[in-house]
Amino acid sequence: MYRIIAASLLLTAVVFVTTSNLSAAELTAEEGLARLEAYVSNVTSLSAIFHQQLLDDEKNLIQESRGTLKIMRPGRFRWDYEYPYVQVVVSDGEKLWLYDEDLAQASVRSLAGSLADTPAMLLSGEGDIGGSYNVGRVFAQDDETWLVLTPKKQDTDFNAVSLGFIGEQLRYMELTDNLDQITRIEFLDIHANLPFDASVFAFEIPDGVDVIGGN
Repeated sequence: MYRIIAASLLLTAVVFVTTSNLSAAELTAEEGLARLEAYVSNVTSLSAIFHQQLLDDEKNLIQESRGTLKIMRPGRFRWDYEYPYVQVVVSDGEKLWLYDEDLAQASVRSLAGSLADTPAMLLSGEGDIGGSYNVGRVFAQDDETWLVLTPKKQDTDFNAVSLGFIGEQLRYMELTDNLDQITRIEFLDIHANLPFDASVFAFEIPDGVDVIGGN
């Protein structure tokens, strides 16, 4: 279930800059961080289609998946993986559920306990971006502008979170872990500040599914 766990680590960065107009020629690292902090406070919900790839340390493709995501602050999110397997990562703000349809298995745990010191923890609306991350680089690549966030703590599972923009739209995210594997996500059909019902983020246990963890 590596790919859905990696996805949950990336959730908050989706909220960072949905409509920010970024230009590597115009922004210093400090200005990039200030722009991120401003937009994370303004985007309260988001939906998108995603295409996700897991690459090894030599950039070879290991896994590929796609699906949809929905986010609503504080702390609620839902990633529905539709290919190649049906899997769900969903949180109601208190509990985090990971569900695998093929395995007929779901696990549940505390959201705060599971995602402490990860980018996803900022979904709570209480995270301090500047206190947790440095903007390591702001650079241009073809028609894309990239910001690279590095965690200030040393004991994390990842080395960097990179955000890629085309014009005013966030299009790519990359999480580099401690094994130099990269989880790369492309976002399409992004919509911000939609009025989601809270029931979207409630997980109902299907019949016959084994549950691991506390309720």
